[in-house]
Amino acid sequence: MTRIVRRYARIVRRSVYTVLGMDLAARREVALPVLWLGSEYGSFGVWGEPLGPDSVVYSAGVGEDISFDIELIAAYGVQVEAFDPTPHSVAWVEEQELSTAFRFTPVGVAGADGDAKFFLPENPEVEMSAAIGGHATTGKETAWLPVRRIGTLMAERGHTYIDVLKMDIEGAEYDVIEDVLASELDIGQVLVEVHHFLGTMSERRALTERTRRLRSQMYAAGYRLFAVSDLGHDYSFVHTDLLTRHRSRGRRVSARRV
Repeated sequence: MTRIVRRYARIVRRSVYTVLGMDLAARREVALPVLWLGSEYGSFGVWGEPLGPDSVVYSAGVGEDISFDIELIAAYGVQVEAFDPTPHSVAWVEEQELSTAFRFTPVGVAGADGDAKFFLPENPEVEMSAAIGGHATTGKETAWLPVRRIGTLMAERGHTYIDVLKMDIEGAEYDVIEDVLASELDIGQVLVEVHHFLGTMSERRALTERTRRLRSQMYAAGYRLFAVSDLGHDYSFVHTDLLTRHRSRGRRVSARRV
């Protein structure tokens, strides 16, 4: 199946799921030049113009795919702080030859500090797929692993601003974003995979409603959606403060209402 055929198949599937209440017809709220980086599985859309060697990126949820992080480092020389507590991911990262611009910490990201229950795959050869605070997978081994709030991680590292926060954390993103917004953390871009495609039909509808609420909360906090993947699971938000700061430095910003 060619890439174009796959793309249109995804669009049709999203349309059907939207009618059934299991997806959203998400549209961009501002137009920005979007750079899609990473593998087909692990790609995210980012606005690259404000980024450079002094930029700090937090990457939550590593698994076995850091293609987005590596390509972002190559393109802009950013510093990436990556987080994932799952044993499979920790072992995989230890086997890689990585740039000093990529720093890995074996903790998860959550809406509260402490330990959280992760669901581990039955097949140890399968890439780690853990869920905390989101879709509860039954019939699989569980483990309690350390997690931290974004604000806690920033304080530990002396960061007062994050240029890009990228999250693929299997359902925990809803609690994390609520905590980030309640804490009024200063973050320029938030790239997040939303997981309303998990579970039964009723669970998907409930998670889709959470995604709808997440978008409303982000908008109220000053964030605007500027990219959505073909699958409709990857959202990219930019804060209006970043747009203003970018303009104040004398740089043109092609942001406009869509």
